[in-house]
Amino acid sequence: MALTKITGSGLGTLTSDVDAQGSSGATLKLTSTDTTGADTELLGQIDFVSSDTSTGSAGTQARIKGVYEDNGDSTGIAFLAGASTGSGTPTISEVMRIRHEGRVGINETSPSTFLHIDNGGANGSGQADAVRLHNPGTTAG
Repeated sequence: MALTKITGSGLGTLTSDVDAQGSSGATLKLTSTDTTGADTELLGQIDFVSSDTSTGSAGTQARIKGVYEDNGDSTGIAFLAGASTGSGTPTISEVMRIRHEGRVGINETSPSTFLHIDNGGANGSGQADAVRLHNPGTTAG
């Protein structure tokens, strides 16, 4: 199957993989026709959807979104992941954001530094481990 351009909302369901090929590389292009992009507004997204009902958790499992930032003057990429209790549609939430200037937020949608990690005190002591490095192959001494 070869797709050159798909427009409108009446596409229906593709029944095979979409394979984009090109001699100088391939491009998958998602174009928004919205001419008034605003802060946090969706530019485009890719959903990863499961149809596996054997666990009772069919639905969108993960998502990558292009989002407007800074009142629509720039864009970022948001990564969402989800989990479910085994019944119903999984709940997905943003787990990482890459802003237009290169700042990366992990569990932080508005990173204030080049690498901003927030686990909200999830280490059990009420204090957040911002970064923990572990190398089990070395010996202290």
